[in-house]
Amino acid sequence: MTIIATLIILWLVDDAGAQYRLASYCIKDTDRELVRNQAFAGVDKGFTDHVGHLFEIWVRDPHEQPKRAKVGIQSGISAYLRAREDIQKWEPPRCE
Repeated sequence: MTIIATLIILWLVDDAGAQYRLASYCIKDTDRELVRNQAFAGVDKGFTDHVGHLFEIWVRDPHEQPKRAKVGIQSGISAYLRAREDIQKWEPPRCE
């Protein structure tokens, strides 16, 4: 499930290519929200996993910590917020 959501997110973030592909078919409102919710869940899980991974690194290798963890978490937060914003903006054509 997470893999599918991650692939969808990557597909959505590919600006020009994604808009072209999405414009070629319609999506029912119920399916649109299902896809959007799965994408949000995938991004949330990815961010949680990222923070956990940063902590594991900190525990194993305290060299230059917390500086390294701070850089990692800032990058993660930035990616997390951009991904959520892109998911929210995603509007494929509605089926009639």
